[in-house]
Order: sequence, then structure tokens, then C-alpha cells
Amino acid sequence: MNGTASRPLGVDLDGTLIRMDLLVESVFALLKHNLLFAFLLPLWLLKGRAHLKHEIAARVDLDVGLLPYQGSFLAYLQQEHADGRRLILATAANERYAAAIALNLGIFHDIVASNATVNLCARRKLERLRGLCGDGGFDYAANAMVDLPVWERAGEPCWSIPSEG
Repeated sequence: MNGTASRPLGVDLDGTLIRMDLLVESVFALLKHNLLFAFLLPLWLLKGRAHLKHEIAARVDLDVGLLPYQGSFLAYLQQEHADGRRLILATAANERYAAAIALNLGIFHDIVASNATVNLCARRKLERLRGLCGDGGFDYAANAMVDLPVWERAGEPCWSIPSEG
């Protein structure tokens, strides 16, 4: 490997690796399981987005094999993995779901995700990636402006993944 392929690639989940927002999907799954959880959602959110995601993930299993993955992007990542590139799943989704997705796909070397107390988005995600790879020591694939702080410090300029129809 040489050039950009020698740098680890951080990969965002929502809207990048998958064509949806995992939080929205998990809320729908929770309410489908029991509509009464609708009354708890605002209370959990009062304690922060990380707490909300944690409470939902503790109650709802998602079949990560059925998620709508971005097919061409996933094929690219599989090839990068086969070529020996270090891939990092970097997501604000709950760590339970991130771990299940990483296990299902089998291409990620590391996972950085939200836990019960930290919502891993924007600058928090950047700090975790820098801790793993060093400043400018990674490339980053994402699709949302919230990731601008990460893109600004990545080795490669912004890389937006187009949505597949």
C-alpha cells in the first residue's frame, strides 16, 4: 500500500454505509415492540442523546444483516479491506449496534461509537479518531455537514458518499 491507502479510513454509518438513520430505525422498532415506550423517549432524551440511544439499544435488537447498505460503497470497503487497509467504523450510533454491524460485515478493524454517556458526533468523533490514528493520520468518508470537523482534520479532503437510489 502507498499514498492514501496507507492511511486508515474512518467510515460514518448513517447515510454513508447505510441509506438511513439508525436512530430513527431503532425508535420505530422500539415503538413497534411496545407503543408505551413513546412516553419514555422524551424522558430518556432529557438525559441526552447518548442516553436515549443507549436505552433504545438495551431494549431493541436490529437485524443488521437486513440494513440497507450502500452497495457500491460497501463493495469498495470490502476491496480496501482485502487490500489490507485499516477500516474504522466511526459512528454516533450506539456501540451495541455498531459492534453488531462490524461483526456482520467483518471488514472493520476498530469501532468508535456512542455509549451510555457520550454521543460520539462531530468533535468527539474527531478526538477518538485522532486518538487511534493521530492528527491527519486518517481519511474519512461521510455524508453530513455535522462531520465537517472530522473532514477538516482528515488526511483527505471531504469525501461525500452519494446515496444510491
